[in-house]
Amino acid sequence: MSEMELISQKIKGKTMNKKNQITTHFEYLGYEVNPSENEDHILFCVKPSYTGLIVDLNDIRINFYSHYEINRIGKCNPDKVLRYVNDLNTKSSTTTFYVKDDVLAMLTTYTGKYDRSTFAAFLSALEYDVNNLLDLSTETTLYIGDPDQAENYLHDNSSSAFA
Repeated sequence: MSEMELISQKIKGKTMNKKNQITTHFEYLGYEVNPSENEDHILFCVKPSYTGLIVDLNDIRINFYSHYEINRIGKCNPDKVLRYVNDLNTKSSTTTFYVKDDVLAMLTTYTGKYDRSTFAAFLSALEYDVNNLLDLSTETTLYIGDPDQAENYLHDNSSSAFA
């Protein structure tokens, strides 16, 4: 075996160990963790009443992604959606929110070695951003919730956004 092959296996081994640690951590917190069938560095993590996460692991960092489709009210009010996204970003601890192709996307990155307590604190902040922060904003229901319920909200609150 060549030196490059040995280095490659060592890196892959570290990534696999990190993947096992991350999987165990998510499962301990009540998530169902499913590995991607096509890419061994991708995990899909879901937990009832929580935003689902796509976790992309490598030997340097762990990227977390999630998204929600913007509803028809949001699509008709792109300027208001961008203000909503800016507001989320000013309140967020770890997550960057952005709009792409009529989707509210969320991205955050954990860098460095896996450490249980550091990762737990990071994950707690991430969960707050992608769950509680969204729940606390009335615009979430308006722009990514059920548009029929959001229209009822509009009529009840005399908002200036229309679909």
